[in-house]
Amino acid sequence: MYTRIKNLKIGNDGFLYYNNLKINHLKKKIDTFLLEKESLNDIDFVKQILFLKETQDFKEEKIIEQIKDSKDKSEAEKTRLINIIRGYKYIESNQKITKNTLKTLYKILSANLLDDYSKENMGKYYRNREVFILNSSFIECDYDKGIPADKVEEYMESCLNYINQKEELSPIDEFIKSQIIHFYLIYVHPYYDINGRTGRTLATWYLLNQNANPYVIFNRAITYSRDDYKKAIRKSRKKGNLTYFLDYILTSTLKELKKEYLINCIDKAKKLGIDDKQVLQSYLSLNDIPTVDNLASFYNDYDSHKSNEKVITKLIKPMIEKRIFQITTNYRGQETLSINKKLIKRNEN
Repeated sequence: MYTRIKNLKIGNDGFLYYNNLKINHLKKKIDTFLLEKESLNDIDFVKQILFLKETQDFKEEKIIEQIKDSKDKSEAEKTRLINIIRGYKYIESNQKITKNTLKTLYKILSANLLDDYSKENMGKYYRNREVFILNSSFIECDYDKGIPADKVEEYMESCLNYINQKEELSPIDEFIKSQIIHFYLIYVHPYYDINGRTGRTLATWYLLNQNANPYVIFNRAITYSRDDYKKAIRKSRKKGNLTYFLDYILTSTLKELKKEYLINCIDKAKKLGIDDKQVLQSYLSLNDIPTVDNLASFYNDYDSHKSNEKVITKLIKPMIEKRIFQITTNYRGQETLSINKKLIKRNEN
């Protein structure tokens, strides 16, 4: 009933494990959905998902200049985005994941973001001192800790051995493995900061190396449910039971794949621009009544922080005019938005 991940220690005498029945059920749902979905299985899909709203291609310096010129982002946010773009460019090379290449990735992701304490107390590869993990959504809870500093080297060596272990795995099982790697780096917490971002990028790197293209979307799923992500990590780290974390990842990833498939269907009919896709993504992620105002507010929560009025005028109204969105009236008498289903049915695989 349970699978134990040999050699990935948790605590003093245990190993990571998960419930086979639960996880296999979720794996089957994703596999069934992806069957014959050609648009979700190629490298163009990877480019579309990995590179953010600012990008259409892998021209790194052009993307970075666009971010630097942005007037809607703080300097810290610009730095974070630039580091991510450079990090994605680095892992795109498909080189082997080793202690040295992981160190290079971490330097890229953490550039100009670390405080003096973090920089002064880093060893050659990992932290030298204890680290407390801030759970901002769980103020009532005690802090978690990364593993003791004198154990980090040993645990990370086990992680790297696991990454490079030769196995014949299906794409969905490669995805499961990538998320075990993702979780384990966060559990070990080998750095003082940027551990979550490094764990997610490391998992993406592994997926790229295995050509498991559709699953890179897992990272976007976290954007829309960050509190649930933190809860899943915290539950799984208590006893090393990965079921909570893998359940969250698989469920949220399937949701994002379904959203992306709908967007691709509409794109075939209407040739969507970047902004159109972002608005559709926001619409499909909205948990509130889909009014024009609610959609504009939600878009601003995750995107460029334009005024709601600008989002409505420049982004939403043109999609109504192009008949991507339709205006309907709900039972409360509110005017709401719905997607033109004819566009989807006409362009399904």
